[in-house]
Order: sequence, then C-alpha cells, then structure tokens
Amino acid sequence: MLQKECINNENPNKIELLIKRQTVNDEELNKPSIYSILKLNGCDITPENDSNLVIYTYMAKFTKKIAETLKLSKAQQYYTNLANKSIDEEARRCLDV
Repeated sequence: MLQKECINNENPNKIELLIKRQTVNDEELNKPSIYSILKLNGCDITPENDSNLVIYTYMAKFTKKIAETLKLSKAQQYYTNLANKSIDEEARRCLDV
C-alpha cells in the first residue's frame, strides 16, 4: 500500500515533501495546463487512482496548517500556498479522470 511506502522508517515523524510544478500552454484548450510531480519522503505520489487521494488530502491539510500556524516569511508563505495549490490541482485531476 502506498501510504505505508511513504513512511520514513528511520524517523516516522519526518516529512519531506517535494513538488515540481510545470505550466504548459495548451493550444487546443487555449489555456495553460499545470502539471505537478509530487514526492512524499522520496516516494512518487501519482494520481492514478482514488486510493492516493488519502495522501493528497493529508498533504493538502498539512501544507495549509503550516501556512496558517507558523510564522513564515512572505516567500515561505507564497511557496507553501503554491504547494497546497499544486496538491489540490493534482487531486482534482485524479477525480476528473
């Protein structure tokens, strides 16, 4: 199960979230398409099926909580909110498939 694969066995409380976001101009739709690659503790998280939505929900709540509770610089707030938005967009793309 993917959720178990994402746990850091050496330090279960450690969370490393990596997001790579790319915007591509879609000429057919005449609008940009945004794609994100998400990794949680080095494990690729892809929206291939509904079972991954649990992880997306967790990551979205986690990044939202960070943005709301920690004293972050403007840049840190921007990137935390961008991470949250990328997670939300990928989850919605999974639901639309």
